[in-house]
Order: sequence, then C-alpha cells, then structure tokens
Amino acid sequence: MLVLSDFTFPSTEGLHKQALLHARYMADTYDLCLIIFCKDADNVDIDGLSKELRLSNPIVLISYTGSMLTRGYRNFILGNACSQSRAVVTTVRSFSPEFIHLYGYAVAGLHRHFRHIPGVISWVDAASRRQFRLARVSVRRSFKHSVAGLAYLAYEVLCRSRNKVWHVVSDVDKRFLARVHPTQACIQIPVVVEALTSSAPRSSDVMQQSRADIVEGGNGRELNAVIFADLRVDYLYESFTQLVHHCLLPLHGELPSIRYLVLGRVDEDEKLRRLCFGLNIDFISWVDDLDAALSKADIVILPDQVGTGLKNRAITALAAGCVVLGSDFAFEGISITPGHHAVIARSQSEWRAGIRALANDSRMRQSLREAAADATKEFDPQLVFARWSNTYLEISKRHLL
Repeated sequence: MLVLSDFTFPSTEGLHKQALLHARYMADTYDLCLIIFCKDADNVDIDGLSKELRLSNPIVLISYTGSMLTRGYRNFILGNACSQSRAVVTTVRSFSPEFIHLYGYAVAGLHRHFRHIPGVISWVDAASRRQFRLARVSVRRSFKHSVAGLAYLAYEVLCRSRNKVWHVVSDVDKRFLARVHPTQACIQIPVVVEALTSSAPRSSDVMQQSRADIVEGGNGRELNAVIFADLRVDYLYESFTQLVHHCLLPLHGELPSIRYLVLGRVDEDEKLRRLCFGLNIDFISWVDDLDAALSKADIVILPDQVGTGLKNRAITALAAGCVVLGSDFAFEGISITPGHHAVIARSQSEWRAGIRALANDSRMRQSLREAAADATKEFDPQLVFARWSNTYLEISKRHLL
C-alpha cells in the first residue's frame, strides 16, 4: 500500500519523478494499491499512470485544498469526520495490506488510523530543520520561518509511531531527527539517479564530444554555463540574486566569453532583466530534454545559499558528468571530494575564484567531468531499491507477529 501526496502525472517536478520511480518499483515487486492526494486532479492522468505502472488495483485519487501541512493536521485530527480521510481508511481496510507507506507531509497524519499496520512515513527531508535554517539566514522572513518550523516540529511529534519507521533521504536530516525525536525509529535511504533509469544512453558519444570541446575550447570558444535552480522558490531566487550581484557581474569584464542559461522554471521578466543587465544570459522555464541541455554545459552552477536534504539537481548534474560548482548546501548528503568530483564554494570570494578557475582552465574542467559521476554511485537504482526491499521485508515481519 502506497499513499502519495502532491503528486502529478506526467510528472514535471523532481520530487514527483522520484515518487513515480518508487511507485514503479513497488508495482513491479508487490501487489500495489495506490492512493494519491493532490491539489488538482486534472494534473494526474489516472489511466496513463495505471498503464505506466501496470496496476491491477484501481488508483484512488483524492483532491484537497490548502497547504500540505494544513492537510496533514486535518488528516490527523479529523479522522473519519473528514470525507477524504474516510475514503483512505475505507480503501486501506478493504485492501488489508501487510505494510503501508505514507509518502509526504500531507498524508503522514493518516498514520493514527492505521496503528495496527506497520509501515513507513517518508518525510523526504526534515521540514522543521529546513524552516529553522531559513529563519537564521532570512532577515525579512525570519519570524515566518520560525513559526513554520515550530508548526512542522509539532506535526512531527504527532506523527511519532512505534510501528512506523520514519524515512529521509539525507543522513544529515536523519541525525537531526534522531536528536530531536530520540524514541522514533528513523532510516536514511537516498533518492534514485533518474538518468541511470532512463532508456536513453548516458551518451559516451556526447561525453566524448563535450570533452573534445573542452580541450579545444581554450580562449577562443564561448563557454556555456548552466545555472540550475527553481527561481519560483523564494530562497533560491535570493541565492540567484546574490550570485549575480557578488560574482557574475563583478567578473563580467574579466572572464572569457560566457553564455549563461538559467534553468529556473520562470521566464525572464523586467526585474530579472534589470538584475542581469550586461550579462549574456537567457532564462528557460522548461526543457523537454534535460540530459541534452546538461550535455552542452561547460559549467553547471548550483547557487543554493541555504536549504536541507539531497538536491536532485546536484545528483542529476553529477551523474551526467557535468562540471559542477556549488555550496555545501547544494551538495548536502552527497559524498563529494572538493576539487575532485566538484568545486565547493563557501564564501563570495570562493565563488568568484571557482568561476574564474573553471572558466580559464580547460584541463580542470576535463578532470572534474571525468570524476563527477563517481560521486553518484550510491544513488544507483539497484542499490537503492535493494535497501527498500530489505526495509519492507523487515516491516512485513512485524505484521506477522
């Protein structure tokens, strides 16, 4: 039994794609019953998803309004008094699963209705930690993030369970939750590198061509730098603004010719146009072929100045063999050797030095490109889903006791 929250299909969000990969694994391995909580039923193609997963059981789709945290509290408090929660309870009881996996904050509160069924609550990342960290670095929104952190923390307390294991994707988040909730069992299992699950080749031809371009590039060729961040998210927009102000603009007249391509999920507007005035920069709201876009990048920049948990963007870029520059926040949860797998910048001066070095040193770029994918081996689908199989096996044994 898998209960997803805030899911779409076809999936365009990184977290939704991870949920889809997990659902596909479960459908291939178990007799899966799938329930989906979503804010817009039109964004879920039920027939297409059922065919994609080859399900024999009908998918239950439940629409809801409000934030995922508000929905989570309602699922916990209202119980059968809420029609949506009642529909889930009825479905679960009729299916009588050996275990249940509640995937996301909006559905975690349902655990109180299934105290007799062992299972997993997937937080993905620790939202309380993320909000408290944002409160420390955001002057204008410090109070807002502090209140949100307390609300998430209280919700986590309500979701403590003796027969449900909490799951996060980052070992850092696991240590945080273990410290704050010492009596709650918690596991860390990372995300899957989607590129390695794709039927498209990881393109030795493209890699060889990219390396040839780098070697030949030198001073004569325009370099392509991809800035990879969802600018719809406030703290990533602020991180991008800092990158432009403190690094890209000051280096503009000093560096070789660089064309910046922002994969930011937004189109250029007047505010962004003024911010980036003078730079050779384009904003792309969506790309159909991310692998192709990354294969053309000489440098990938992850501007994150705050955040928690594993970043799909970082893993995807490294797995594609890109030359990646980012902060500690961008690479949290990834076993990175600075200067070998990627370049890590911890201050404005290090950001400028990193961009300068990567723009001027083709051999450095080539060395990083050849080593990048080694940092993503732990995210191989076979390794990750083997860990999930072992976890579900242990949980199922509890059901038999």
